[in-house]
Amino acid sequence: MTPGADVVLRFLRSVGQRAEVDFYVDLFRSQEDGSFAILSVAGPIDRDLLDVDLRYLRQLGLEPVIADDQADLAALAVEQRARKVVFLGPWRGLEPAGRPRPSLVDLNTEYDALRAELPAPQVRLLDEAQRIIDAVPPPITVAVTSPLQLLRELFTVKGSGTLVRRGARIQRVDSFDQLDSERLGAVIESAFGGPAPAELYERPVERVYIAGDYRGAAIVSPSEIGPYLTKFAVDRGAQGEGIGRDLWRALVADCDSLHWRCRPANPIASWYAKQCDGLVRTDDWHVFWRGVPAQRIPDVIERCRSLPRDFA
Repeated sequence: MTPGADVVLRFLRSVGQRAEVDFYVDLFRSQEDGSFAILSVAGPIDRDLLDVDLRYLRQLGLEPVIADDQADLAALAVEQRARKVVFLGPWRGLEPAGRPRPSLVDLNTEYDALRAELPAPQVRLLDEAQRIIDAVPPPITVAVTSPLQLLRELFTVKGSGTLVRRGARIQRVDSFDQLDSERLGAVIESAFGGPAPAELYERPVERVYIAGDYRGAAIVSPSEIGPYLTKFAVDRGAQGEGIGRDLWRALVADCDSLHWRCRPANPIASWYAKQCDGLVRTDDWHVFWRGVPAQRIPDVIERCRSLPRDFA
């Protein structure tokens, strides 16, 4: 690292959470030069802002590939084995007419409808994003944002613009015996920062969901109240890529009711709050539910608060 790297890190930690920033810095440094991101100037921008971003990245020892023209970005991404391509322009993200900017676009299910709503320059961006994603093996993603938001896009899970990708294939099984237990354990350990207890795999299970190539997992257990979400885990390297949304869609499509809990300090707690019908916050746990009859909600709260912890 250069002598100014500490200053840059302090600045980035003011933009996002320290753990997220440190994780992405280490991840990007572990990749070959230029492979962590290709930056494509796709519209009129303030080049001084981009130059500032590039100086910050270089202080951290990171050198993205800059593509001022869009000759063949897909081939360039293949050559560079890029993890991410970012289109930079005078917009915060893709801007469909008549509705808010989407933070995430799944090409499998949203491409046609979104394409019909975009202005012509952004239709070309969406088409180019599709070509890149089709050409480069996962976990390639494409983002659309402005230079002002570039660092937030690169170094936070939430990002800043519109992320374009293909939704992960979701595998559903009803037994741990049908899965690779080592890979499942690795996902849980990556997400929670420690190995899952051995007894987790001895408990009754109603269904296990696996996203993509073991990049995310959700475990649903039976209970007298209804399905209980025992674990919801996304590999650290896949967080911010929409894997959680893919898992969640599969869960709610299958489960008429669901209840779960998380620690108050869990970064996903605010996201859970947007997915539930109701929640209760206590010092030890946040308890969530959806589709649960009103008369069973006290039972849900009591059950979630009384279950033993899995992680220290």
